[in-house]
Order: sequence, then structure tokens, then C-alpha cells
Amino acid sequence: MENPDIDSETMAHGVLARDREMLSCAIKLAVSDSASDQERVQSALQRLLSRTGKAIRISISGAHCDDRTAFIESLGLRLIETGHRVAVLTFDSDKQHPHVSTPGQRTAMAGLSQREEGFVHHSACAGQSTDVTRGARTSLLLCEAAGYDVILMDIVDDGQSNARAAEMVDCSLALVPSRADDQSPEIHEDLLAAADIIAVIKSAGSNEQIASQLASACQQALAERSPCGSWKPVAMACSANIECDLDELWQHVRQHRRQMIDTGEFVERREQQKLRWLAGKI
Repeated sequence: MENPDIDSETMAHGVLARDREMLSCAIKLAVSDSASDQERVQSALQRLLSRTGKAIRISISGAHCDDRTAFIESLGLRLIETGHRVAVLTFDSDKQHPHVSTPGQRTAMAGLSQREEGFVHHSACAGQSTDVTRGARTSLLLCEAAGYDVILMDIVDDGQSNARAAEMVDCSLALVPSRADDQSPEIHEDLLAAADIIAVIKSAGSNEQIASQLASACQQALAERSPCGSWKPVAMACSANIECDLDELWQHVRQHRRQMIDTGEFVERREQQKLRWLAGKI
């Protein structure tokens, strides 16, 4: 839907009605450089804020590869099978190595996007002056208002936006590919710093032992760090094609959420997110 004349009230009504074309239109305005676009989408969002805040918000980081895209889709489809409504938001702000503009990315996650309970939106933000994280947060809230109860936020960039993305969500998931020819991959410090859960993807051509060894190495590296809160980050090997692996991963997400709620950290984190969002609008 490409309609520059659509007003904020119509946009808000369309989002609430779970019109995916209208939701896509609103997200395009959210990441636009145009002041008028920003005014319209923020006006629509004000009408929708009372319908936001109930979703499980997850950021996804790690090396971008085909395995990562396939894994995210498999996780989304598995969550739909268990009764969730899932939105995947990908923001590519990497000026040197844009990913979402490629033909493969434009057709990625077709299975998930074709499901009524699923929504996939790719935003190519390279070269735009608009703060990607501002557009990402607005997009997240729009998806919540549209009734999606799991938001997977995938920000592909040169490393600067992923840490800020972690500040917008409830749980940070890092995906690490495992390959037979990569016996001693480097575990990046910024990945360890932000991750609540690390999933080592059992890639095509790799074997169970390699993935398990890498997951153990990640877990050891996590154990050597001082946790920022009560949650102790975990690492596991996980296949996109094995339901029990995906279920185990989701169990970690749910355990993390329950612990954050029980300790009061969940409410505190959400309040801090609101304050940062309001400060960013000034």
C-alpha cells in the first residue's frame, strides 16, 4: 500500500483491524526521513499506545547469514504452531554491506509471511539520517497494537545499533553459526555483553559435536562475565529443523521473562525504555 494521503486516524484503525498492508505502510513511515511522514505515524501511534506493551520483545544479533534468516523463520513458524502471533522486523542500516535489498532477502521468510498469524517486514535504512532505533521502536509498538504477541527484532548493521536494540526489548538472543570448517570461531565481546541467550545454529555441513563444543565455549565465556542482573545468560546448540530444540530455546526465553517479572526487573526495564523513548522525542 503506497498512499501518501492516508491520514493518521485511518492508519490507526487499519492497524487495529490487523490489516497487514496498513501496518506495512505505517512502518515505512516510521523509518522515513520525511518530517511529515514522522508526524503522521506518531499521531497514529498516539491513538494506539493503550493497545501496546503486552508482547514478548526479543532482539536478534550475531553474524548475518542464510542460516540466521532460516532459523528466525523456523522459530516464528514453531511459535505460531503453539498459538502465538509473530512479527519479524528486520532493519538493515549497514551502509557497507546491505542485506535486505538483495533478491534473496526480499523473498526470505515467505512461509512465515504467508501465515495469517505471521508478519514479516524488511526495512532498508542504509543512508538514511533517521535514527534506526527510533523507527524500530515505533515499528515494534505498531506490531503490538496489531495484535502480535511475539516481536522478533533483527537489526543488521555495522555494530552500532544492536546494543541500542537490546535496550528496546525484554530478551536479547544471539545467533552463532556453526560450520564444519570453523573449529575455533571468535566469540565477539559485544555479543557476550548483550546476550541473554546464545543459540549456536547447527548449520548444514556441521555436526552435533561441533555445535555442542561451540555452545560449551560460549557458556564458559558467559560464566566468566559478571551478569548485569539476576539472570545468568545461557548458551545452547539449536537446529532450525528440530522442534524440540526450538521448544527448548523458547523455554529459556520464558524462564528469562518469568525471572525478570519475579524480581521486578521486567517492570523497571520497561519503564526505562519508556523514559529513553520520551527523551529521544525531545
